[in-house]
Amino acid sequence: MPRHQFVFDSNFNIAPVYSPTCNAKKSNTDLTLRIDTHFDYWADISPGLSIWDAKGSRDPDSSSKPLQATHQLLWTKRLPNGARGMLSKISVRMDLTLETIRRHYVGEVSPMTDVLERYSDFFELFVDFAQYVDFWLLNDLADDQYQVRFFLPFDGFQRNATPANVNEYIQLKHATVEFLSARNARIAEQVFA
Repeated sequence: MPRHQFVFDSNFNIAPVYSPTCNAKKSNTDLTLRIDTHFDYWADISPGLSIWDAKGSRDPDSSSKPLQATHQLLWTKRLPNGARGMLSKISVRMDLTLETIRRHYVGEVSPMTDVLERYSDFFELFVDFAQYVDFWLLNDLADDQYQVRFFLPFDGFQRNATPANVNEYIQLKHATVEFLSARNARIAEQVFA
């Protein structure tokens, strides 16, 4: 079964009019046609931490298989995913990306406000932030009240998102690996349940 079919065959209550198909064919609903022709998969939930090796000595584990293990999120075209990589306040960190999405749902400003508003129809599919988190199995990155758990101390997007020193690099790397491991276990539990 194609990945997108498995994902959308899951028992999640996203937008009631949303009924995707495996093939990009014309359908009776404009929403399905739009989604089938405008949404792409981009497997980039976390950075390859080796891009920050300049902050400290090269870590041979940064290209290890566990660090390379990521799962896909569905992004609208390339723009939201590309924008999060180009913004120094986000720097492809999934915790900060998720905070921008949380802020989008509650109408707060973030470094990605303009990008996320352009693709608000995609985010409307999930109705609210809690359903977005639950659908993409991002629960290990949010607490019980659906507040984001940050990999490094959060200052409201004031500073550059990349680690400022070796200690922050190690903390970020540990938190990222911990999140990916927990999410991979959650995904395996869903797939094999």
